[in-house]
Amino acid sequence: MLGLGGAYGAATHGGYDLANALHPPGTASDLPNAVDPRGFATFGLTGLAVLAVAWLIRRGGRLPAGLATLGYLLGYLLGVLLLALWLGRLIVLEASSPVIAVPALLAGFLVGPAWYLWLGRVLLTGAPGGRT
Repeated sequence: MLGLGGAYGAATHGGYDLANALHPPGTASDLPNAVDPRGFATFGLTGLAVLAVAWLIRRGGRLPAGLATLGYLLGYLLGVLLLALWLGRLIVLEASSPVIAVPALLAGFLVGPAWYLWLGRVLLTGAPGGRT
């Protein structure tokens, strides 16, 4: 647990420095959030986690092929959208930019809810034809 905490702290520190290097703050109000710089954990780490879970679903073989494929595709799409959103917040900064708005709308209102509802259904009811 200490190692995970240290790794998270190091990654967050690096994300904060990267955000400041890409867009040097002119005033104190321009500084990125020190806890989650430009959405590093909210979008970047969550995107990587969703990609890892989608990969494990596909590789695990515990779900029927059709169900695993749906989860795999939704998971990869959501993971890519979240990473694009983090990179957009890191590089572009302007929330109204299509580089940020499109992934945010897709991840927040379409793909994200579909992924989490599908995953919740599978975990709560057990996979049809799979081991629970």
